[in-house]
This record gives sequence, structure tokens and C-alpha cells, in this order.
Amino acid sequence: MDYQIGRHAEEELSRARIQAHQATQWLAAVGVAYIPHRPDDSHTNIGWLPRVGAWGTDVADAGLSFRAALDMAGMRFHIVTPDGRESLATLDLDGRTFQEGARWFTEQVTKMGGDLARFTTRLHYEIPANDYGEGAAFDVAPSSAFVELNDHFLLAREALTRVAGQHIKEPRIWPHHFDLGILIDLNDGRSIGLGLSPGDEHYHQPYYYVSPWPYPDDPNVLRQEALIPGGHWHTHNFTAAVLPASEYGGDVAPLSKVTDFLRSARRACERILMGS
Repeated sequence: MDYQIGRHAEEELSRARIQAHQATQWLAAVGVAYIPHRPDDSHTNIGWLPRVGAWGTDVADAGLSFRAALDMAGMRFHIVTPDGRESLATLDLDGRTFQEGARWFTEQVTKMGGDLARFTTRLHYEIPANDYGEGAAFDVAPSSAFVELNDHFLLAREALTRVAGQHIKEPRIWPHHFDLGILIDLNDGRSIGLGLSPGDEHYHQPYYYVSPWPYPDDPNVLRQEALIPGGHWHTHNFTAAVLPASEYGGDVAPLSKVTDFLRSARRACERILMGS
């Protein structure tokens, strides 16, 4: 796949990220209302539905079964069949508000005979305040920035699947922090988290992270673990090997560069944890 990576300035990509993050809260609300709760909050996360080209929830039950999904590249909401193969209803978000999207969804639930009393966009967590959560209309311009944002997630999905192997659940987007990630359990309370953040307060650009848990007591052990060129160890507020988009976005083979980083950083974290 030809991933459209590194073609937009940070400001354009950040604006697309903030809007898409806000839009995924609508999907999280579906998970809270109509999907059985799980202790790890995975009832709120979303996975790739290739037949409709959107990120969708698990199967929800609001009278009739369905999935809710967001076409991030086109910024459209979908109501999708339980098998994820067909869109039953669509709403373009450009020029509309988050609240209008929620009203549209309640109309769809009514058609399916669902219990509207269970649906709310007031969730058990908070995301950074933004204009779109306060009533501003979504502005899908330039539209190519949303395509690139979606491609960052698709690239990460493929790279993480290659690195993790078949024994790990598929990488999914978590609407709380808006990252796509997986967890490799090493037993005895030790684990490695791998994923992609499309940007946050730490980095105003997408970045990959590979994080050991528990964090090493002595941060000096990190310096003993070399990463591939472009990667570095981050230790402010969280500890992880990090590869920012500026180090792979212009690469002719970003999948290869990202995969090499994830594999090398995973091995480094394994050595750190095995030595702890």
C-alpha cells in the first residue's frame, strides 16, 4: 500500500487529529451504551473495517445489532452491518457539529428500536478541550490531511501486526488517548506496550512508542540500549523508545523503517525487563 505520509505541515495534521479525536468520542459513547462493559475499557475501542473503509466498534445491540464507524479519511459517520461489510446509513461531518452527529445517531437508534436512555456522549473520561467539542462545526479542509492521518493509523496497524505476530489481538484505536496500540504480556506483571500516537502534548506530530512496564528504576539502563537511527528514549512523564514522524515520513519505505524500529525497541525493552 502506498501510504500518504509526510505531506502536510504539523499544524494541518494537528487540526485533522483534533477533529478526528473528537469524532471518535461518538463511537466510544456507542460502546458505553450498547456493548457489554469490559474491565480494560476495550468496549470503547475501534478496529479497522476494510469493507467500508472505516474504524468501527465491536457489535452493538440497541434492539437490532450494528456497528458504528468513522471513515477518518472522509470524516463520515456510518451505521454498519454486524459483519462489518455494508454501510446502512451515512452522515458527512463537514460543516456539522459533534452535537448534530449525536442527534443523527439517536435517530438511527430510534429506527432500530433501541433504548435512547442508555445513550450519552458524557463519558467516564475526558479528552483535551477543543472547539469541536464546544460546538464548532467540523472543517474537513484540506481533506488530504485527513487522508494522511488515516494512513498513519493504517501504516501503524500493518507494522504492529508484523511485529507482534498472530498471538496478539489486532491493533485498535483507543478513543480516550486516541492512540493505536497493542500490549505484549511477558508474565509476572511485566509487559511491553507498542503503538502509534498521532500527536499529543509531548509531540506535535505522530510518533511510535515502545514502552516497558514496569519502568526501570535506573534510567541509565536506557542509554545502554541503542535504537535505530531516528529513535530515542523519552523519559518525561512516560518512559518509551520513540520514533517521531519526522524520522520516517519522508522515507521511500516508511513501513520498513517503522517495522525495524518497533522490532529493535521491543528487543531492547525485553532485555531491560529481563534484567530487572
